[in-house]
Amino acid sequence: MHRSPEHVTRYLYAELGTTGSVDQGQHLVIKGRFKQKQIENVLRHYIAEYVACKTCKSGDTSLSKENSLSFIKCESCGSTRTVAAINKGFQAATKDRRRAERLAAGA
Repeated sequence: MHRSPEHVTRYLYAELGTTGSVDQGQHLVIKGRFKQKQIENVLRHYIAEYVACKTCKSGDTSLSKENSLSFIKCESCGSTRTVAAINKGFQAATKDRRRAERLAAGA
């Protein structure tokens, strides 16, 4: 995947709205209760946003940072695009959060 483990874990923590650590065996320990499907969806979104090339769909990309912008460069087709920084306070939209937002907007 050519990404640092710190980048992936920072994204996971931000999306899941939690914290965690890496134990001695290099296993990621996430605080909270999450279903496997939730973790899989977050990882799929990470790959789509920070790994896969939008032009040729290749996973052979590199992530670089210039000034305050992050770029993905595809090693297969040579295309380059910017990617958003990982926002610490962002939380993934879940059914419960969307329902609460709809109820709050309607009230």
